[in-house]
Amino acid sequence: MAPGRPLTELLDTRAGVDGCRLAARALGKLHGSAVRPDRTHSVADELAILEKGFARARQARPDLHVGIDEIEAACAVAASALPNFPATLIHRDYYPDQLLVAG
Repeated sequence: MAPGRPLTELLDTRAGVDGCRLAARALGKLHGSAVRPDRTHSVADELAILEKGFARARQARPDLHVGIDEIEAACAVAASALPNFPATLIHRDYYPDQLLVAG
């Protein structure tokens, strides 16, 4: 196990603020790197994941299907409005629980 505490536990402290700054810098370096992975994850891939989640939500809460349909449609509209940028290296699922702060 790696040493440190999850950044989530420190968000309301000075160490948490400093950790967020360091994390932002690290992400900036990652996103600006020249590394080009063999695998990609597109907006269409993300919409497919959402579609499965919406289907599960409809199954679990059929009484909310109209609202779920509206949210799904709004996601599709928002995705279609995104500019078409060239693929770049990013960390898709990045949140404070994944970061350990030590020292």
